[in-house]
Amino acid sequence: MTSEGSSKFKSVLKFLFAALLFGIVILASLPSVLSTNWGKNQLVSIANRFFPGFLSIDDASFSWLNGQKIKNLTLKDPNQVNVITLDDFTTTASLVNLITGNITNDSFSIKGLNAHIIEEKPGLTNLQKTLGLDPLPQRTASNRIAYTPFKISLNGV
Repeated sequence: MTSEGSSKFKSVLKFLFAALLFGIVILASLPSVLSTNWGKNQLVSIANRFFPGFLSIDDASFSWLNGQKIKNLTLKDPNQVNVITLDDFTTTASLVNLITGNITNDSFSIKGLNAHIIEEKPGLTNLQKTLGLDPLPQRTASNRIAYTPFKISLNGV
């Protein structure tokens, strides 16, 4: 290898190392960034692109190795009617544990849960519609049970 080729190789190697280091720093700081008002707003904005309803969160705190907190979460249907509100959600589970599914010894606390789930038509609730989920399959004549629409309301749980 010529000295010019060796110099280019070293430059590329330095660039790749710097890019890798930058990526690691960004990934490590992600929970801190998401815990800021700007980060929380970006997270909520991204989440709202994936379903027809509307999610809002007043405050959030995330950590790779410690617990998570979300305050004043609201999930509204496409008509801006509240489906779920939650005053406080806290868990001792770290983001690492939540991502890997290793949450067996962690605790979860929910305060001020209000949910108003209504079956709008057979097999479709307002929660399913809000989250963009498909209705349940219709029953056939052979397994049909008398249809009774339902409404579930949980207040201050």
